[in-house]
Amino acid sequence: MSAFNLIISDLKQGVFKNIRFTFVPLLCLFECLVTDIQLNYTKSIMQSKLSIMDFILEIFHGSDPLSKVTSIQFPYYWFAIFACLLLTSFDYAHKDLTHFGIQVITRIRKRSTWWYSKVITSISASIFYYILFLFTVLLYCAVNGYRIDFEITEDFINLTGATSGVYTYNGIAAVSLKDTIMLILSPMMIMITLNILLCTLSILFKPIIALLVTIGYLLAGAFWDLEMIVSRGSMIMMNQIFFSDGYNHQECFACCLFIVIFSIVLGRIIIEKYDIMPERE
Repeated sequence: MSAFNLIISDLKQGVFKNIRFTFVPLLCLFECLVTDIQLNYTKSIMQSKLSIMDFILEIFHGSDPLSKVTSIQFPYYWFAIFACLLLTSFDYAHKDLTHFGIQVITRIRKRSTWWYSKVITSISASIFYYILFLFTVLLYCAVNGYRIDFEITEDFINLTGATSGVYTYNGIAAVSLKDTIMLILSPMMIMITLNILLCTLSILFKPIIALLVTIGYLLAGAFWDLEMIVSRGSMIMMNQIFFSDGYNHQECFACCLFIVIFSIVLGRIIIEKYDIMPERE
């Protein structure tokens, strides 16, 4: 099997034929309903309509680090978005490695080709998940009277930005186009990082153990604001754009890049040394 055919096969089985992705719009619809309720007070005191970008900011709002506050308000809805992503593909690489993938590995020239195909599938699954999520948000906002543009409403920033009890609000009047794009892409960057990490751990350990470890790392972002805990980078309202001492998105990107590269290299080493004979027997 050629590398191209292997990638196409993985994309079909791991992404487009993965029935678990059908639950993404349902999850997003629930998230939209909750977010709309949370925004009701904001909409009632504002003269202009909120935009879809305001809506996305609220969905991925996040929370103050729970280790620094006295009253714990866990970001359940933020957690559900990323936990659902991990559940959609947490066992694909391991299942393939113990079934049809064994035949593929014995027939391709390099084992690393099999692994790189799984990495591409993990990245594609994360992007596909996020596109499904944003498309559902777009439909919901269009039906419910939100402005369909990516301009962040100034009053909305000033009203919701000053709600943190830990960080110092910058009092920004407007957000640049570059920063807006970065805010939109931040959750997807975290999704890709977590999914590749999960894929690597799933061939190193059992899938359920890999899932629990990755979810633990995801949850750590709700408790601590350390740069090495990249999951906090998806809480886009906790960013340095809004708070002078908030999460640094540039350092977050560097940490994500390190985790992705390390996971890919580690995964290749594992596959190169993986003993397939016991599985075949």
